[in-house]
Amino acid sequence: MDTPLRSKSEENTKLANLAIQETYYASSIHCSYYACLQLMKHIQRSDFGMTDEEVEKVKDDIKADSHIFLINVFKTKLACKQGLSRIQQLKNSSDFSESMEKLKKMRVKADYHNLEIKSNEAKKSLKMSNEIILILKTNFTI
Repeated sequence: MDTPLRSKSEENTKLANLAIQETYYASSIHCSYYACLQLMKHIQRSDFGMTDEEVEKVKDDIKADSHIFLINVFKTKLACKQGLSRIQQLKNSSDFSESMEKLKKMRVKADYHNLEIKSNEAKKSLKMSNEIILILKTNFTI
């Protein structure tokens, strides 16, 4: 099943690249982060089979940061992914969660802190985003 979230994820990856080219580094980091988050939300619906209503109910029930919750769900799913060795499961889970946490911190810095965002930070964030997306595409039905 395809959802608009998949298209939004792809758009955000393209926009992150364009923003770097135009020196809008903070906006690039924002787009890099949301490209991952939107793809994760797409996978919730397509691969995990959750409806929009189920996703909203879970979000309401947790009464916590929905992004952290979603990251933890994927970390757990990757750590238990069938058909992979235990070492590969743990590597995928660890690589994913570490990169998402770093990307999330960069997004918070880019969006909310009164600090200059430099080119190297934007490029590093886009690279992390692309690596995360590759992990997601390799391990889930997209």
